[in-house]
Amino acid sequence: MKRVPLVVAAALLSLSSTVWADGLSVLGFELGTASPDQVAAAVSPKGKVQPSGTNPYSGGPMLKADGSAFSVEGLDEVIFIFDTAQHLKAVVMKMDKSRFDTVFERLKGKYAVVASEVPRVGDKLVRFHEGTTTIELGAAHMSFEMNVRYIDDALLAKFEAASKKEAIEKEKQEASQF
Repeated sequence: MKRVPLVVAAALLSLSSTVWADGLSVLGFELGTASPDQVAAAVSPKGKVQPSGTNPYSGGPMLKADGSAFSVEGLDEVIFIFDTAQHLKAVVMKMDKSRFDTVFERLKGKYAVVASEVPRVGDKLVRFHEGTTTIELGAAHMSFEMNVRYIDDALLAKFEAASKKEAIEKEKQEASQF
């Protein structure tokens, strides 16, 4: 009888570690775990990587890498966003828009679609979700580029709250001109 509780406890511990860890990897880096030093060390032998300032929403550093450092067709640029604890919280990939359908099918095969606006003509945006991460695939109508964003939900909430506040302030500023 003593073995049953140990087995159950071991199963619960392994389950809880997967629940708390982000566990989602993009371009070979685990969200919530990878550090700027790890990303720079892995990317620099393959392509250019450089600091890109501090992210205003996470408070942490950003790195910009050339897309040629990765084995992804049409990938132009990658921005890695970290928090103040030096943990990877977002990856933003700029890609050739002609790859939209292919990338959409690949993401749809891995993650749950939570929102989708894909008109024949116009801006396209698909949102996926996995664990504590939101994945967005977006392409503006009059652009040749698209973005694929993997964003920690807490960071996304900060960004959306700040964007909403900025929009309200802009509207007030504009309204005061009349």
